[in-house]
Amino acid sequence: MGVQAILGTFWWLLSWFMYINHDKNFKLRVEGEVSWALAWAFDNLSNTQYGWIAASVMTTFFVHMCTSVIEFISWFWWLAGDGRLFGWWSSTIGWWGSVVVYPIPVIFAIFQLAFKTEMGGFEGNYYQEVGEYTVWVIVMAGIVWLFSGLVHIIYGARLLAQINPLVNKPCMCDNVKPLDPLSTSEEKAAYEALQVAICYEKCPPAAPFCPLKKGKDQTYEDYLSACNALKAKAATEFAKRPVPEAPAAAVAAAASTEPEEDNENEDENEDEEDF
Repeated sequence: MGVQAILGTFWWLLSWFMYINHDKNFKLRVEGEVSWALAWAFDNLSNTQYGWIAASVMTTFFVHMCTSVIEFISWFWWLAGDGRLFGWWSSTIGWWGSVVVYPIPVIFAIFQLAFKTEMGGFEGNYYQEVGEYTVWVIVMAGIVWLFSGLVHIIYGARLLAQINPLVNKPCMCDNVKPLDPLSTSEEKAAYEALQVAICYEKCPPAAPFCPLKKGKDQTYEDYLSACNALKAKAATEFAKRPVPEAPAAAVAAAASTEPEEDNENEDENEDEEDF
C-alpha cells in the first residue's frame, strides 16, 4: 500500500511539469508566457482542440491529491505508530478513488486521441503536437490506475488486519474462576460442563457437542434434555456478562465499570453456591 501511494504521488507531481514535445521548439504557453503542463491544462479546459487532454490533467491533479497524496502522508504516520488515518482513508476514499475514479483521466485522454476534430479530438492521429503527450498520459495514468486499483482490492482488507490485529484475532474464551477444591466430583464436573457451554456461547465450535457425560443408566432422551438445559443456562449466564468496550471508551469509563465488576463477582459467587 505504501508503494502505490508513492507511485501515485510521484505521478501527481510529474503531471504538473512533464510534457512530451512533438516539435522540440514548441513550448506550452499561457497568455503568451511559457508555462508548465498543469497551468496550461487549466487554461485550456474550454479549448475546442485540446480540451479533453486538459481535463485529463486537471482531473489527475484533484483525484490524486485526495487519494495518493493523503495516503502517502498518512503512511508515514503509520510508520510512526499511528495507522488509524491510513487504514480508514485507504479503505474508503482511497479505495473508491483508486478503483473507480482513477480511470477518468485515462478516459479523457482517450477521448482526446480518438474523437473526431468536430468533437475536440485528434481522430486517432497522435503524430502531432500534444498527440505524443496524450499517448504518454494514457500509458502513465493507466499504469497507475491498474497498479493502485489492484493493490487496494487485494491488500485493502489485509492492511486493516495488520493495522488492527484484533480484526482477525481468533475467538478466545474467558478465564474461568477456579472452583473450591473441596467441592465434590459431581460439583466439579457440573461446573466444568457449564463453563465449556458458556465458552461455546462466545466461540461456537465448528462441530458443537454436549460437554456433559452420559450416565450409564441415562436414556438418550434424558441426556438430550440435560444438554439442552445446560445450553439454555449457559446462554443466560453469558448474557449477564458485560459487552467488551473499545479501549478508548474503556479507559474513559473505568470508574463507572467498578460497580458492574462487583455485581459480576456477586453473580459468580451465587453460581458457586448453586454448585
